[in-house]
Amino acid sequence: DRAGRHARNCLDDEFAPCFHSFIPTHLAKNSANASEVGVEHASSDSIIKALASKRLSRGESDVMISKDELEELGLTQQNGDHTGAGLLRVYTCESLGLGPCDGKQLLQV
Repeated sequence: DRAGRHARNCLDDEFAPCFHSFIPTHLAKNSANASEVGVEHASSDSIIKALASKRLSRGESDVMISKDELEELGLTQQNGDHTGAGLLRVYTCESLGLGPCDGKQLLQV
């Protein structure tokens, strides 16, 4: 979420490089109130799995991808287009162990 992203960015600025883990939203919902989402609602197994797949937040990547390649893959769209890129990014980022990202953030991963 926005507050979590802000906290991660502040920690990265102060203590880089940092490791981050991501728990998908559907695994971090409060069973009594689905609008409440957070690590405190995740199961121990979900937390352990997320920690096992930790990654450097601003490390150098072996794979470089361009803005044009993201668009070709359907992960970004032009302003005003409704191609479903946002939903595809949600699934892609989750499978990569990332939190939700926009196209600009995906380029930095």
